[in-house]
Amino acid sequence: MFTLTRLALATAAALLVACGPAPKPRPKVKPYTPSFSYTAAQAAGPLDVTVGVVGAEFTGDGETWWRQNRDDEVARRMVASLRASFTELLSRKGFRVAGPYDSLANMTFPEKKGSDLVLFATLDITASAQASDQNTDASRNFLTGQVTTTQTCKIAYALQGDISLIVKEPLSGEKMWVKRLEVMQKTQPVQVTGNACLGAGVPDGVEVKNAWARMHEATYKQVMGALDRYVSGEEFQVLQRQAQELRAKKAY
Repeated sequence: MFTLTRLALATAAALLVACGPAPKPRPKVKPYTPSFSYTAAQAAGPLDVTVGVVGAEFTGDGETWWRQNRDDEVARRMVASLRASFTELLSRKGFRVAGPYDSLANMTFPEKKGSDLVLFATLDITASAQASDQNTDASRNFLTGQVTTTQTCKIAYALQGDISLIVKEPLSGEKMWVKRLEVMQKTQPVQVTGNACLGAGVPDGVEVKNAWARMHEATYKQVMGALDRYVSGEEFQVLQRQAQELRAKKAY
């Protein structure tokens, strides 16, 4: 009887251990929504300078970046928000704002003539990914004998290159003002699984999307912060006079 009791107690204890609480799952990562908005300080009064805002242009590596990512929601929002935010920032600084226009080439002659200056950005940027801590795990199905391998690694993303803020005289297309920004945004390494570790496509996990979103958000904020620092009413009034002198020489 004593032996059977001890056996029953041992069995019950084993069952309690086996049915104990399961390990807590990793906290679920929430999708991150980037903020593409910027508010400049309100100017004391209006300025008698009309600036046309033109959509971004893509040069060098930027042409490839845009071709590959123009359907990506985050990249598309960043580019569209730059144009909209340029308009809002200039307005808050007291300028009269025309546009925004898709491009300088698409502006009509009256639109060009009605603008003292045009402002736009050129993007020469590229996105890259670098894998580290690569590992291959193998598991065998003992019923079928099939071996399955799983690639795991960490991937860090980078958005780098140059973004230039450019002011032109709209009728002649002459550059009046250029400010160049060096862009270098990097993400923390993100744990991923699958063929992405072998360079076959970009993983689709929430953590990856969040890293991508934060990287573009940081680039947007860098550009808008620089534009806010660089644009001044006094300097643009000087540019306006120079543009008027240029028009007089060209006899428009």
